[in-house]
Amino acid sequence: MSLRSRLFNGDPRLEACRLQDSAHIAPGAVGDHVGKIHQALLLLNDASIGSAELLAKSYGIVTARAVLDYKTKRHIINTSYQTRPDNVVGKMTITALDEEMAFAESRGGGRPQCVDQIGGTSGNAGEAVNLFLRPQALRPQAFATNAKRQLTGDALPPKALSIKWQRTSAVGASQNDNLFRLLVGRAGELVVQFGMLIVHNGDASSLTIPYPHVVQVDHTDALILRKAANKVMPAASKVLQVIVCPFPDGDPAFGFTSGGGIDPFQAQFPNYILINAKKSRDDRGTLLHEMIHAATNLPESSHDQLKQSVFSIETNRTVLRPEHAKALNDSFFAA
Repeated sequence: MSLRSRLFNGDPRLEACRLQDSAHIAPGAVGDHVGKIHQALLLLNDASIGSAELLAKSYGIVTARAVLDYKTKRHIINTSYQTRPDNVVGKMTITALDEEMAFAESRGGGRPQCVDQIGGTSGNAGEAVNLFLRPQALRPQAFATNAKRQLTGDALPPKALSIKWQRTSAVGASQNDNLFRLLVGRAGELVVQFGMLIVHNGDASSLTIPYPHVVQVDHTDALILRKAANKVMPAASKVLQVIVCPFPDGDPAFGFTSGGGIDPFQAQFPNYILINAKKSRDDRGTLLHEMIHAATNLPESSHDQLKQSVFSIETNRTVLRPEHAKALNDSFFAA
């Protein structure tokens, strides 16, 4: 019987570890199989593994300590020759890691409902208000006042929408900077018309997460990455975390929202956004689209049919509708 978890299944080194004493994984090992053990330890035991070992996918002193802690907490001891746990991943340890990973993968939300994939929309048609079709032709203050009075009778209070932008070590600095400029710039252009500004950390290229892996488009992988990001520098509770990382080749996703409002098994983290480093939509709307999901927890079925709306998944999105602006204004990352 093969290893069951998606993370471990099919890896020859880990499969051999399950079957053969001679294939135990011990300090000094290096490779993708060690990187997968790192990911499991991050998710299952909130391990603190040093940047150098994460990047090199190496089984160094810190990894050995994390393995020992995992085994000690779970009393993984081969009583035929041991009286206490060791720091080696053997048959019992890889089986325990695999079983826990399989359970974690099954209980999570799986693939996100919305990945800002280009395509036709379904959801709320709403009312196509001409005022929103050419917002750039209006002065921001006048637009904000007029738009809000149509929606609520009053203008929204001015707010700053705070984001923390990070990239993983698998994303180049220039690639990251280009996405930052395009996506944050576009979001700023649309929210300013409603009296809001995007406030960010300003040193996006320097906040690198030591995570060299491709990120599968599901909530389990997102949580592993989010925990790794938290080790680098925890985000404040009223800041929206945005992480740029590579998704698998061929995946149609541009980005997705995860976190406690979307996946109940991530209650420790407020909603956060992953952005695909490999792709960018021509309308540059992915970040703001996902910010609306993060603010509202709205599912894919709530996407707009109004093609110009940034909360649709059409190809030329130029409009932030007032109800979505209000949701952003009321969000946990607005102040």
